[in-house]
Amino acid sequence: MNCLIAKIKNRSRTITYRKVLTGKTIYSVPDNLNNSITYNPGTLLDDDSWYKIDIFSKSPYFQEMMRNDFSSVDYDDLDKSEFEKIDYLCSYQEDVYFFQNVSRTSLQPKCWLHIGDDYKYVEDGRAININKVADAIYLKSTDTLFFVSLSKISGIFKGISELYR
Repeated sequence: MNCLIAKIKNRSRTITYRKVLTGKTIYSVPDNLNNSITYNPGTLLDDDSWYKIDIFSKSPYFQEMMRNDFSSVDYDDLDKSEFEKIDYLCSYQEDVYFFQNVSRTSLQPKCWLHIGDDYKYVEDGRAININKVADAIYLKSTDTLFFVSLSKISGIFKGISELYR
């Protein structure tokens, strides 16, 4: 079961997730996760390297949605009116959670040219670019969070930036 969900910003303190897409593989697990190093703010990564946090489920940054078995029926579909409230994306794929931060500027309507079978100009279109590699990857089987940049995931895992101190 593959499912892409969006975390929605709302004024209440409740956490809201919405289903965006099902049945599509968005990301793949990079081959170089085995070479990851335990996060330490004094350690700089080499190119193509990842930090990791082991036993992530015991950390205060662990998200409740990752605690139980995933089921797409637990999430309502994303309403078009909620598009500008997307905080981040999470793709669940076979017990692996892939997270991508979504910046506020990427949610603004834009004009763009779609190049596929034919050319299509879209005026005031809404689109989110999906990165080739996720900002964070959580492997449930090993209870490990992998990431490249703490600043990129600090909006996803609230409070995790305190690890930098």
